[in-house]
Amino acid sequence: MLFCRKNYLKLRIIMQFSKLLKILILLIFISSMLFFQSCKYEGLGISLDSEELISETSIEDMAKQVEISPEQIFYELLGKQKDKNPLKNINIRKAIFYAVDRKRIVEELLGSYGSVLNSLFLPDSNYFSPAWSNYSFDLEKAGEYLELAGF
Repeated sequence: MLFCRKNYLKLRIIMQFSKLLKILILLIFISSMLFFQSCKYEGLGISLDSEELISETSIEDMAKQVEISPEQIFYELLGKQKDKNPLKNINIRKAIFYAVDRKRIVEELLGSYGSVLNSLFLPDSNYFSPAWSNYSFDLEKAGEYLELAGF
């Protein structure tokens, strides 16, 4: 009887794990599809006559035309996106720091149980550097830095 119960418990654990694995695979698939849809298709060496054809042609059809797999297109698009990171601009990063009201976020979410951090590391850490204390909430400065960045 004990042997049957152990096997039953193992089977239940395996079944629960397989359900979680299916959910995880589904989440990974959905997130990769969302990322794939947000990528720009320019500069891939694929030329079509009009933009109307691009919207009517699926990625799989385009892959068949040039004989590459959808995975290769995905990684090609991923490589093309790395040069379009707006956070490479220091002025945009500074604008974000000035636009975020860290004190209000802590007060709203944690109340009296939290404090505003000025670093990624705690003050007791050897790596503590209070770099964020230079950036207090100031929307006017954030706007100035966005203008410097060209926005």
